[in-house]
Amino acid sequence: MKDYTLSKEEIAELEKFHRFLRDKRQADCVKAIIALSKGWSAAQASEILLFDERKKYLPELQMLLTENFHIQAA
Repeated sequence: MKDYTLSKEEIAELEKFHRFLRDKRQADCVKAIIALSKGWSAAQASEILLFDERKKYLPELQMLLTENFHIQAA
């Protein structure tokens, strides 16, 4: 699994960004990024956010990180 370690400042920025999102799917992706950065497994984040296991959200998560926060998953 990729490393989603984020600084406290980056997490705070994501939380602020989350509050302004109107698209539920994007908001869920931001929550997943925060959960992954806090040490949750992908399975745990998927379960709590009710992600459909058959769908792949990782590309959308990476796009949000890259485009909005210039963060690249390691």
